Amino acid sequence: MLLLLALLAIGLGIAAQGARQRAERHRAEAEGLMTYMLGEFVDRLRPLGRLDLLDSVSTRALGYLAAADRGQGSAVELTQRAKALQLIAEVKQARADPAAARQALESARAILLLQAGELPRDRAVLTNLGANAFYLGQLRYEENDLAGAERYFREYRDASDRVAALAPDDPAAWIEQAYAANSLGTVAMKRGDLAAAAPEFARSVALKSRALASKPDDATLQADLADSVSWLATVRERLGELAQAASLYERQEALLQALHQAKPGDGLWSHRYALALFRKGELLMAMGRDKAAMAALTQAHTLLQQLVRQDPSNRAWQEDWAGVQVRLAELAPSYAAAIAQLRDATASIDALVALEPKKVYLAALGAEARTVAARAHGRAGRLDDAHAVLAPALERLQAIDSATEDVLIRQVSGWLVSAELHRAARDRAAAHAACERARALLTPVVGSSRDYRLLSGWVLSQNCLGTPGQARVQQAALAAMGYRASTYLASLQFASPTVSQP
Repeated sequence: MLLLLALLAIGLGIAAQGARQRAERHRAEAEGLMTYMLGEFVDRLRPLGRLDLLDSVSTRALGYLAAADRGQGSAVELTQRAKALQLIAEVKQARADPAAARQALESARAILLLQAGELPRDRAVLTNLGANAFYLGQLRYEENDLAGAERYFREYRDASDRVAALAPDDPAAWIEQAYAANSLGTVAMKRGDLAAAAPEFARSVALKSRALASKPDDATLQADLADSVSWLATVRERLGELAQAASLYERQEALLQALHQAKPGDGLWSHRYALALFRKGELLMAMGRDKAAMAALTQAHTLLQQLVRQDPSNRAWQEDWAGVQVRLAELAPSYAAAIAQLRDATASIDALVALEPKKVYLAALGAEARTVAARAHGRAGRLDDAHAVLAPALERLQAIDSATEDVLIRQVSGWLVSAELHRAARDRAAAHAACERARALLTPVVGSSRDYRLLSGWVLSQNCLGTPGQARVQQAALAAMGYRASTYLASLQFASPTVSQP
């Protein structure tokens, strides 16, 4: 009897084991199919900018793949899960859902770290681990967590360098190294550390140029090279080398225009081309070439408007569209046109801020739109309207928990506009106090800076306080570099030394 029971138990165990093996095999097949189909859909929809179509599907897939009991399986299964989670994170990031994107990335990271420990020389594992670190760093960067972003971007570079050491003649390895360099450059740039940013961007341009020479028909690589050229142009711009920056922006525009013309319906290329025009337009404004700036910004606005209509749920496109509207308002031919443009831009920005309240760029852009509106109201003699718009803008700017130069420059601009308004109302004490606030913000950072945004603010604040001699060097530097922004020149007229004493 005991022998019979033992044999029965063994038989049931074998049957159960077989059932488990079949279930595991079916699950692996299902996961493989899901990963393949998700990848196919993402590849097809990414160029169209329509990853929103996968939102509900990716949500359900994330719930399955991120479950606590999914950490076990064969190497093939783990690779499939990590890849699927990476794709889901891309969809969620495109949908401006950072919480879900982070959940997917962290789940994938746990799998990839496990694999990297077991297979330290596996190129596929190292490549996936690097991509995962990049996306995690990008999320931190967008939330202004620069220390966190740098940590993940350094992990990305480490993984990329390890891959390149394994395959030194593979252009794909050079490209990943270029991306890592570019990512670290953006962090240094946001901190205002141009000395650290410049070599990273130069390395990125060199690596991508080398890769493109070996793959001249690669459209994606061409666009990526344009991106690194743009960052290098921005460094030149911040160093006061405006002519060199303009030349680099022209190169970027040419690279992206060719891609856009080849595939005008491709949302990805259209967006990048619009951004190139946006940056070019801003630099032309700084150089006082307002007519050319208006042409570039209008073209960027048209492209972004088409994209937003194509996919109203794409917040990144809406954000850039609103940013262009703010710049166009500064060039508007009339007060009414400027205010109408700013009203639309402010409404769009406020809606985006409500969805992503922690995004520093959006909060600062909303305050900037109000500052530009306040200046327009003030110069039209509508001082009450100007103060009503500017007060909440200054409150928002002071509430932003960020030490970046972009936020500081917007704060300075707000106080200088406040000084203009008080001077127009003949309130010398209030005007003096506003100018002093602007100067105090700039004093720790202006130093030997060549950034025209800082230098112009310093010149205006010193003129406003009646101490123009304190800014003669900076004013001469601005003239030498070719900085002739119309808003700056107009503000010089308002920054009268008569407010030097309260």
